[in-house]
Amino acid sequence: MKVESIPTDRTRHPELDGFDAALDFQPDWGSLPAPLQPPLRWKLLNKLGLARPHPFGTQNHVCSYPDVVAAMLARSPVPYPRFPCVTPAWDNSARRRNGGAIILRGSTPSAYGHWLRSVLTDQQTS
Repeated sequence: MKVESIPTDRTRHPELDGFDAALDFQPDWGSLPAPLQPPLRWKLLNKLGLARPHPFGTQNHVCSYPDVVAAMLARSPVPYPRFPCVTPAWDNSARRRNGGAIILRGSTPSAYGHWLRSVLTDQQTS
């Protein structure tokens, strides 16, 4: 089983690497939607030197969880067996203290349930 965890993993058929299937690690870094922007109020206060540090920092990629779900479900199918995965949330900022973290904001049980149900339904129809 080949784990597809970075964009370059998704460019080769698993058989070329000696595997018969792939595992779709989530979130798919190469398919993330545009990051959320800090609120305008924070940007203005920051320009004036009056803002506290933004809670997510300015070097991190903060995305809307519902937007990520939509982007992952919109991806094209692959021509090989791939076991789908979903994630209830994501925040690797503890491991990326100098920036570059991926943070999914706005995860809810219903949004996670939607993603999971959609993936399971797709698997049953394939």
